[in-house]
Parts: sequence; C-alpha cells; structure tokens
Amino acid sequence: MVENNVQMLEEYMKRPIKVRADQTPVMLQPSDFQPGDSFAIRRLDGLDPVVMLGTGGMTGHNAMVLKINGELHVVESTDANPFGHVYWPPPYGVIKTPLIQWIKQAHAAAYDFVLLPLAKEYRAKFNNTAAVEFFNKVEGQPYGHHNFLWGWIDTAEDNFPDPLTSRHLAIVATMLQQVMPDFANKYVNEALNQRLGTSGLDVFQILEELYKRNMTIAQLYTMPELDKWKYDGGKNYSMVCSAFATEVYKASGIFGDFVDTIEGTEFTPKDTYQMQIFDATYKVPSACHKDGLPVCQLGGKYLLELPGYNTIKLYPNMNKKCSSKAPEYARPDGC
Repeated sequence: MVENNVQMLEEYMKRPIKVRADQTPVMLQPSDFQPGDSFAIRRLDGLDPVVMLGTGGMTGHNAMVLKINGELHVVESTDANPFGHVYWPPPYGVIKTPLIQWIKQAHAAAYDFVLLPLAKEYRAKFNNTAAVEFFNKVEGQPYGHHNFLWGWIDTAEDNFPDPLTSRHLAIVATMLQQVMPDFANKYVNEALNQRLGTSGLDVFQILEELYKRNMTIAQLYTMPELDKWKYDGGKNYSMVCSAFATEVYKASGIFGDFVDTIEGTEFTPKDTYQMQIFDATYKVPSACHKDGLPVCQLGGKYLLELPGYNTIKLYPNMNKKCSSKAPEYARPDGC
C-alpha cells in the first residue's frame, strides 16, 4: 500500500518521494522542544495522500508542543484510521499526549515527521498560558469531520484534482444522501446549512433553497468556514488537525492585531508549515541524521521535504480564497 501511495503521488503530483539513507529513529532531549513548536507529519496510508493530492502539500497531519502543568505535551486533533489498521491508540479528537510518549508512538506508527521550531520573533509572541486555556476549552471534542472538505475547497473549480469538477461534488452529495444519509449529513449537509443560516436541511432541500435564493452550489461552498460555528446540534466546534493548530496559534497571539480576520478552519496542513513563523536560522541538533533538510526529521522511511516551507508572511484574511490545482498547485498571492 505504501509503495502504491508513493507511485500515485509521484505520478500525479510530479514530486519525487525519496527513501532516507538513515532511517534510525531519533529521540531528542526535552530541552530541544519549546511551546509553540510544531510537527509536520505524513503517513502513507491512503488518507494523508488524499489530503496531499487535494491541497498540494507534502503532509497530511500536524501537531503542536505546549507546556501543560509544567510538562511538555503534544496537542492535536486526530481520529482512528478509517482504513483498517489502528496505528494510534485512543483517545481521539482534541487530545494531549506527554511529549516523549508521543514521539515513541509516532515512531511506532511509522510516521514521516519533522520538528518545526518557532522563530525568535514568534516565540516571544507565543503566550503558552493563553494557548493552554484554549486547549482546555476544546479538549475532548471530536475530530473535525464536518469541515474536512471546506477548509481545502476555496474556489469554484480550482481545488478539484482532475477530472473532478464542482458538478461531481453535487452529484456525489446527492448520491450520498440517498445511500449514506448519516455520512452526507456529517461531511456535507451541516457545513452547507451553516452557510445558508438554516438547520437540518438535507442535500435536496439545500439545492431547493439555493434555487429560491438564485445561488449556485459553488457560491455556497466557497464561503469561508468560520471558527465560531458549532456542530452536532450546537455542542462542538469542528477542527481538523490544521484548523486546531491554527486556532491554538490564534489563541497564543502570533497573529497580532488581525487575529479576528483569521479562520483556522481555512488552513490546510500545507498552509500551517508554509507560514513564515519558523526559525530560518535553526541549528539542526547533532542527534538528527544528515537528511539535507533545514529541520530535524525524527522518523520515517521517506524524506519529508516541504516545498514552500516558512515562506508566506502572515496577513489578514489568510488562506480564504486559495486555489490548489494539480500538478502546479499555484497559490495566488494574498489569497
């Protein structure tokens, strides 16, 4: 399966995925980590490659370091593998794991993963206390299935891998409504109802409502997802891994005066590692292998290269209207 994933990504994304010369797991010291540092993560299990294929990124998951009750933890939004083998132990949703335990579990899960240390400027801005307060508010909430698609799909046509188009999305949604209504409600209907300001409409009723309002379905699904929306009958926020990480950064203060224009739910894993908030002068610890990366890869068989890493300066309304069409995956400035 891993080899098939590699072949598919190389053929479709036109990006080679290289085998590492030294795959010995790296165990850094706790002193090598600080609150606000991130992990960029990939597992070639089918799900992460789908995320990569759609967004143009080289990762499918991310997590962050926080100091909680005096101890370093890794916080993340995650779920059990939907494709069979369970490689990550429960609990799931928004969770915390002691740092060293998390690294051991990441090695056991066959993650390709790298450490992304914050730059001095943003480390000074990062308020760990405020970040932990946000985490405590949302800990235990379920993984963000409801907006899994909508942080990625920002444009009418330029986010769909060929040969998919917006027409296919509407067709698939109506098919799901007929054969898997619970799935359709979870992944499609609730998010579209949020945009319409309605509640409980199924796909067919949503299409009827669009007709009444003289709107297209593309106009509906390209509306930015809002962090304040709650799902599951108003009980839970909905955050995939990258949305959760960005919302922790929002709470920490790194977005400054324009934080109210940022929607974490509009950030993909690629967006989180391309933000220009990481240490461009980072000295890779001697315990790390000489992979030729600007950061330390702690584990994995394949080299985790991150095109565009640490290149996009923060700006208001970031990532709300970005295209991601393969194989170029061109990202317009200021989108």
